[in-house]
Amino acid sequence: MNIINDQKIALRYFKKGDESPLHEYTSDIDSSLYLSRRPYQTQAKTLAVISKYSQLDALAEYGKCIWIISDIDENEAVGYLTCEKIENYLVLHIGIRKKCESRGIASQALKIAAEYWLTVGGIDKVVSYTDVEHYSAKSAFLKAGFSIVDTKESYYIAPLLSPSERTVYWLEYSVT
Repeated sequence: MNIINDQKIALRYFKKGDESPLHEYTSDIDSSLYLSRRPYQTQAKTLAVISKYSQLDALAEYGKCIWIISDIDENEAVGYLTCEKIENYLVLHIGIRKKCESRGIASQALKIAAEYWLTVGGIDKVVSYTDVEHYSAKSAFLKAGFSIVDTKESYYIAPLLSPSERTVYWLEYSVT
């Protein structure tokens, strides 16, 4: 069941078979550089995380959920959005499979998800953050309609880059 359909992508919950293409992303070292986790070693780990958080009641139960990004033409998982509710706002994070990068999917998914949460989801504000050195993520957020509203020093640890806390851009979605 799709949550949102757009011209090129759909945002939906997990379905059997998603774990294989999404493990390409969750296990990739380059894709994990700026994440606060290490790459998943097994497809079983990817399946466990995605099947737990990519379901209708996950946001209410766990405070976060995962929406699968599916290419409508190929009907294949190309990435996912993590949605985390904190008080009256929602934090969005995105991950795209390497072979699907540079196609505008990330910015498109971010934009339609942010608009959904603000209009249908009862959320007052949609935000995110990205490492100041993660240029492609910054670009995707800006193209999606997010604005940099702050820089936060020593905000998170990206274990593949450094054991030290890293600086991020704090981003907020602006309704267009």
